[in-house]
Amino acid sequence: MKVLLKRTWFSPRGERFRKSVPASHPVEVPDELLDSLPSDAVVVEDDYEEPEPEKAPETLSEAAKLYGADPERASAEATGKAIEDAEADRKKNAADFQADLAAEKEGEPKRGRGRPRKS
Repeated sequence: MKVLLKRTWFSPRGERFRKSVPASHPVEVPDELLDSLPSDAVVVEDDYEEPEPEKAPETLSEAAKLYGADPERASAEATGKAIEDAEADRKKNAADFQADLAAEKEGEPKRGRGRPRKS
């Protein structure tokens, strides 16, 4: 008979039967051991066929589509955010530059990074 074993099992006669790997692959066990099978063992019919394994996606875009994601939209959103961030940085840098120019015209030292040079 064919049995699905969740763990390795030693029969009362000392025979070792390895667990079903994969979990849907039955192990052949003699019929006289039916009464001594472990409680978590499942007896299957002789005409039992293993289910076909699921085909794994081959590319990331196939995986994304499988799980309902839209890679094109996500890419467009990421690009849009990068452009918005770059524009915000450009405006901030322009404002800092204008403030530095105004400070120089008034004779104040230029705001900048680091220590001022020794004169």
